[in-house]
Amino acid sequence: MVSCSKMLPGHHLIELAGREEIVFSLFSVSGTQIVIMFKKNICKASLTWVLVMLSCVVSLAISSSNITDQLALLAFKSEIVISLASNGFTGGIPQELSTLPLLGLFLDENNLTGTVPPSFGNISSLKVLSMAFNNLSGSIPTELAQLSNLQELYLNENHLSGLIPSELFNISSLQEIWLTSNFLSGNLPPTTGLSLPNLDTLVLQANQLSGNIPSHLSNSSKLTILVLAMNNFTGEVPKSLGQLKSISTIVLAINQLTGQIPQEIGFMKNLNQLDLRFNDLNGVIPSTIGGMTTLQRLYLDGNTIEGTIPNEICLLKNLGEIGLHDNKLYGSVPNCIENLSSLQRIYLSSNTFRSIPSTLWNLENLLYLSLESNSISGSLDLNLRVLKALGSMDLSGNQISGNIPSTIGAFESLTYLNLNAYFTPDIMRYLSPDYETTALNPPLSSYDKNSK
Repeated sequence: MVSCSKMLPGHHLIELAGREEIVFSLFSVSGTQIVIMFKKNICKASLTWVLVMLSCVVSLAISSSNITDQLALLAFKSEIVISLASNGFTGGIPQELSTLPLLGLFLDENNLTGTVPPSFGNISSLKVLSMAFNNLSGSIPTELAQLSNLQELYLNENHLSGLIPSELFNISSLQEIWLTSNFLSGNLPPTTGLSLPNLDTLVLQANQLSGNIPSHLSNSSKLTILVLAMNNFTGEVPKSLGQLKSISTIVLAINQLTGQIPQEIGFMKNLNQLDLRFNDLNGVIPSTIGGMTTLQRLYLDGNTIEGTIPNEICLLKNLGEIGLHDNKLYGSVPNCIENLSSLQRIYLSSNTFRSIPSTLWNLENLLYLSLESNSISGSLDLNLRVLKALGSMDLSGNQISGNIPSTIGAFESLTYLNLNAYFTPDIMRYLSPDYETTALNPPLSSYDKNSK
């Protein structure tokens, strides 16, 4: 038994026998769109019930005094946005939803199971389809490629498997594609990017995708976010990515990429984050890296990169984090590192660096310094500058000798200090009384590098 009754202007109440009351809002946008939003976290029902609710919506839309007669007559002909996100809906997705003239459908953050209905490909007006954070399985239906007006597709955080339909990358209106954390496999079509002139975001992280990263992605000139991490991509980092003038984020971490970091990365003037960690990259860090003047986070750790850190890295005035650990880098950290005044986190462990420049201690905003397991020798400057923000410092596994600078005791935020063989009991008289760490000299076997 279902009854519909009016509540406040623009809000309506649906009573379902034996179930909780469900409140939804009905209002117009730009005169011809009807937006239906159900209150979050109050309905734990099958989406089949939603069809019953929608029959009430139509009835109320026709009779409501809060929308004009003209809008009421257009109710069935207008574009409808339905938001059923963040409820407790269970069961499958009713194919009958595909009969509505939907502009947007939001089913994310529920407990939906079953497959993505192929009939959704018939909703020609659909611009946004969001079914993320559910338990959907099966493959992505090829029929979705019929959605010629689709702008945003969110199928992330499900259990989808199989290939990504190649036809999907031919929808020229697409702006965002989110397929993160599924079980999708196979190669991306080599033509990916040729038919996506409006693509802004492509996030395919945490799947089982393989093959080369398509070089034609550079044709998606509006692309700002590219995340392909945690897959099985092979081959080289495409040089053509340097043509992406608007790109702000590139995350290709945890794949099987080989070859050198392309010189062309220096052309990406708007890049904020470059993450190539845990691949099989070799060669040196290109000096062109200095061209990425807006870069804030650089992660190249977990590769086999060799050589020295180029001085051009000191041109990255906005750099806040740098991760180069677990490579084959050697020499000295550049003296010009003091120019990176925004630098907060430095990860340089497990290389063969031989010295620390005194200028490093001029980084007043430094929070984390990791230089363990290198070949650093000599002594620390006894008059090194007090870094009041520094919370963690690890210099263990080196050949540092000499006295411990007394100024370390003035590092008022320091909660982790590991000097390993460099440790002497005298350091305790330099540390402040509220120094809480108990890990001054932990065994190396207990140190979890991955926790960083």
